[in-house]
This record gives sequence, C-alpha cells and structure tokens, in this order.
Amino acid sequence: MKFILERTALLLLVLSLVGCVATNVTSTKMTEAPVVVESILLHVQEGRFGESTTAGRLGQQNLNDLNRSLIARLPSVFQASGTPMRVLERLPTGPQDRVRVAANEYLMVITPQSATYSTRGGQSLAVDARLLDPRTLKVVWRADIRMATPGFGKFDDELAAGIGAQLIEKLRNDGILSRK
Repeated sequence: MKFILERTALLLLVLSLVGCVATNVTSTKMTEAPVVVESILLHVQEGRFGESTTAGRLGQQNLNDLNRSLIARLPSVFQASGTPMRVLERLPTGPQDRVRVAANEYLMVITPQSATYSTRGGQSLAVDARLLDPRTLKVVWRADIRMATPGFGKFDDELAAGIGAQLIEKLRNDGILSRK
C-alpha cells in the first residue's frame, strides 16, 4: 500500500510539472550613468527557428505564442506597477522612419535567441530584453530570459505576466525603475 501511495504521489508531481514553464531572468546594468525611465516603448521581435527539426518546430510555436502574449500582457503588467508601456509594431528602417518618444521614455526590444528540445530535458526557449536610450541607441540595461518545461508547458499570457513581474523586479533592483 505504501508503495502505491508513493508511486501515486510521484505521478501527480510529474503530471503537475508537465504543464509548467520554469522561468529565470538575469540582468545587467550596462552604464554607470544615472538612467531615469518614466515609460517604456516595447518592441517584440519575431524570429525564425529552423522548422526542419523538432526543436525548431516546437521552438517556433512556443516563440509565436510567447510573442503574442508578451505584446498582450507586458503593457498592463508594467502599467500596474506604475510604469506606462506602449507597443511599437515595427522598428524604424531608415532616417526618414522615426519613432516619436516621450521624455524619459526608453525602448525595450525583446529578441529571440534559441530554442532546444530533447526527449529527456524537454523544451527550452531563450530570449533577451535590451533597454535602449532612443536618443543614442545605446543599451543601458540587458536581461536574459530563459524558459524551460519538462513537458508541454504553455507559453501563454500567464507566463508573459510572470516574465513582466520579473523584468520589473530586475529593473528596480538595478536602479533603472523607481519603486512606485
């Protein structure tokens, strides 16, 4: 009986992890100069992983889902923390194609980096976030965002909201955002 209960508990634990996506955000302030960010202009870049492999196909699906969710959820998560955020659909392509930014508004660009898959380790997805001074285009802050799931976790609005909360925490800890 004890053996059956232990096996059942282990099975329930494994099943609970199958739908979970673990997220880790690490960050670095890239400048010694004081940075005053009052609002953020967000651009989430599309990416293409090789769709000829399982890692590429799953990575592309996860990235597409995550990008939609980041665009949908990050502005409200940042707004709730006291930092207005708006979405920039596309980056400028030339000098005639300028983006209007408000005073103390910085550009955050989220870029896909890699996707992996293994039958033992599950799926992982890596993106980075860079905060740029739009006047100089210098990176003032950078974050690496790593996500992993042992099964088929969802790269959805809930995950995007959690990423947003971690980004805010890192920005505050690094002295980029004030604690409002």
